[in-house]
Amino acid sequence: MDWIEPKRLAPGMTIGIMAPASAGDEDLHRIEEICKAKGYKVLVGESARRKGLYGGTPEEQAAEFQYMMTTAPCDAVLALRGGYGTMRYLERLDYKAIRKYRKAFAPYGYQSIQSPYYVSWAYGGRF
Repeated sequence: MDWIEPKRLAPGMTIGIMAPASAGDEDLHRIEEICKAKGYKVLVGESARRKGLYGGTPEEQAAEFQYMMTTAPCDAVLALRGGYGTMRYLERLDYKAIRKYRKAFAPYGYQSIQSPYYVSWAYGGRF
């Protein structure tokens, strides 16, 4: 399967922000300010606003990850946190659909946030 590169970001595009694993305590207001100062619009997912161990139940996080990486009105996705949480829902993701939309995924945090990449290779493709 050929490598498909994500669309290159440019001012005016939208960055989706989510917590695909652990819930975080990041300053969302500051992150939005930085993105807007660089000319980007921002779409904040529910998981980014949650408190507790994870950014939601496995079902909620899988649905939000799938949405952000496919039909959400954003051009790239910024992951606030990494961690074990992604392991709870990897089998629920539609990797072919994620690949089709070609959105850049910027993981921030622990190495296990890269798990969706590794699993997608096992399913015969890359993001």
